[in-house]
This record gives sequence, structure tokens and C-alpha cells, in this order.
Amino acid sequence: MSKRKNWIKSVVIIFFTCIVIVGGFYLYIQYKINQIKSTLNVCEVQQENFKTTIPFNYVKNWIIVKVRFGVSDKEYDFIVDTGSPTVFSDSLIREVGHENFSKIAVITDTSSHAFNDYVVTTDDLNLGGISFNHVGALVVNNSEFGMLNCISPYGIIGYNILQVGIYQIDYLNNQITITDQLDSLRNVGTIQWVNYTTISQETPVIRASLNDSISLNLTFDTGYSGFITLSSQKLFEKLNICCQDQTARYHTIPTIKITRTHETESYEKLLFKGATLSVDSIEVKDIIVPVSNTPESPSSNLIGNKFFEHFLLTLDYRNKRVGFTPNGKRFHPEESTGFGFSFSPEGYTLIITSVYVGTEAEKIGLQPGDTIHSINDLVISELNTSDFCQIFRNEIQLINEQDTLITLGVWKHGQICRHNFLKIRLL
Repeated sequence: MSKRKNWIKSVVIIFFTCIVIVGGFYLYIQYKINQIKSTLNVCEVQQENFKTTIPFNYVKNWIIVKVRFGVSDKEYDFIVDTGSPTVFSDSLIREVGHENFSKIAVITDTSSHAFNDYVVTTDDLNLGGISFNHVGALVVNNSEFGMLNCISPYGIIGYNILQVGIYQIDYLNNQITITDQLDSLRNVGTIQWVNYTTISQETPVIRASLNDSISLNLTFDTGYSGFITLSSQKLFEKLNICCQDQTARYHTIPTIKITRTHETESYEKLLFKGATLSVDSIEVKDIIVPVSNTPESPSSNLIGNKFFEHFLLTLDYRNKRVGFTPNGKRFHPEESTGFGFSFSPEGYTLIITSVYVGTEAEKIGLQPGDTIHSINDLVISELNTSDFCQIFRNEIQLINEQDTLITLGVWKHGQICRHNFLKIRLL
């Protein structure tokens, strides 16, 4: 009988010991997660009453600024991205020196992606003569950053840096004013303010509507180089049924791939022509809106630089608002013509990224993910390695707007298949 009691006692002790261990591990995980979140949201500026104006390069509709670290005069290209935390590449950390970054270990993520399993902080970031310290950042592997290395191989200026000041982006003159004094901006009386909310981070989310009837939450994202894009299976199905004369469907794969999970799987999208987008009292008519046949998420609808570039844009994170001042650049209706497919560099190859339904490209069996051998008389393998970055940045055009007929060679089943394509109106 005493043996039975001792056995039961041992089981109870083991059971409660397991509970304590699991509970302790859970609390440790939560502590680390909270530590990561707080680190990525932190940034401090050392000056007060500051104001500076810096130039930026506008590359393929991305804003690129120069950043320095410590006392070095070397400058590094960074993307300004309201939709992202700050990101440092591993090549940046090697060049600047590991001693300038404090590593904060996190729980290893078993999923396959470009980000390392830790975040870092630095006290040595300088942007336009303004010094930032306690800057938290994710660390990314350049080898997994893909073609974004052609835009910036070093990193991203994210929301934690943007939230400690007021940033005014002048797309016409390619410059950004950074200040902590709103009244120092000359146009402060003409700014049309739009309040925003946030979801799980400091990325702004603004309210908008499509055709005055479809309410939208749009992630305000200067890291998105397009105009607007939506993800909604319900809206996709509705437009595909009701408005076929205003839509063009296509199959596509992502052109920017940071996460490797399912990155080659194609999905359906459509272009919806003739839409009206309203943001507060700002109304833009006759636009083309891409809609993905994918589940909607809190941050899946984006509004980006092709929309913003028509305004002097003011970011006021302290008061959770963004400001629009029209800069005189007119919105022009987009044309939707092409050869029935699109392509993009991937490493040192060109990949078919989209194929439109019902076109000659689809009929002959062209598919997203196919590798291009040649365009007209140009064999892709004969290009220099630097050419692929220039193609991605739109500095080299393999197909001119004036071209009405092209010859495409594509690898299919180990053979080169050539076909002529006429330019057509997709919508």
C-alpha cells in the first residue's frame, strides 16, 4: 500500500514539476517577445529644436536616403518605409563593425525566411546630421533579400525612426525635411490632415473608399512602390462576376521574395478599371486597381508612392496623422496594354511573373515561373551581372513602349520555345 502511495506521490510531483517548467518557459517566451517588440519600437533623437532637409533618390518608386554610422563618413543607402520596422542587413553590420551593435537574442523561428533570429540596437545612426540612439532593428540576410539588394543592400528606415520627428517628403524636388517643430514647416497652414490608426505596430492605417461604396483600410506604405493594391477573395469574386468588361484576370507570383515559404506558388489577381478612390476629401477617378484572390488580412491592402508622389507628404506620428498637400502633379488615367505577360529579374535570370487569362501567352502555355531565354535578338545569358539590377531598377528597358511586336524565347521542358506576341489592350 505504501508503495502505491509513493508511486502516486511521485507522479503528482512530476506532473506539477512539468507544469512549473512549461509555465516558466511560456513566461520566458512572452518576456522575449515583449522585449523584441519594445526594442523594435524604440528610438531616441539626441537633438532638440532640430530641422534639416536631405536629398533622396527615387528609384523605381522607392525613396532612398543616405545614412551614416558613428564617426565614419561612409554613407549607406536605406529605403524609407512607413510599413516596416527598421532593418539592418548582415553586410551592413560587417562593414560598420559588430562592436557598433548590441545583439538581443530571441527565440529561434523554425520557418524559412530572410530574417535572423535576433534583433540589434545601435547608438550610432546619423540621418541628415541628426543623431539617433537606442535604434532597434531586425537583421536580414542579404543572400535572402533577393532583388531588393539592387535597391538597397543595407537596410530600411522604419517606423521607430520616423515616429521621433516630423518628416515631410517632397516628391517633386526629391527631398525630405526632418524636424521636431511642426510650425517650422512653411506650408503648415495648407496641410490636409488625415488621422490614422495602427494594428500591431506603428504603421499607419488610413480609411478610404472605392467607388463610394466599398470601405477600405489601407496600410500607408512608402515601402510599396505602387499606387494601390487590395487582397480580398470576396471583392475579387464580386468584380469577376459583375464587372467583366472592366476587369482583366491574370495568374502571378511575387516579384519580391523575402519569405521563402510558398514563394513560387502562383495566385489569381485582376485589374479593375475605372474605379474611384477617396481618401478623406481627396478623390481620384478612373484608376486601375489590382485585386488579389487571396484572404484579406489587417495589412494586406496597401497605398503607396505612386499615389503619394502627387502630394507634399507630412508624417506626424506623434499625433497619429498624415498630411497631404497637393503638389500640382496631375493624376493621369493609366493605360493597360501589353503582350499578355510580365517578367522580372530573379538573380541572374528573367522570370515570367504574370500571365493574363485569355491572351495568346496563356494559350501557348506560358506560366508564371517560366525562365526567359531571349527577348527579340537579346539572349539573357549574355547580359552582364550588373545589367539585371539595372533592369530591376527600370534603368534598362528590354521592351520599349513603341514595340508592337516582340519575339520571346522561353525554356519549356528543356527546350527553347519561341513565339511572336502582338501588343494588345488588356482592359
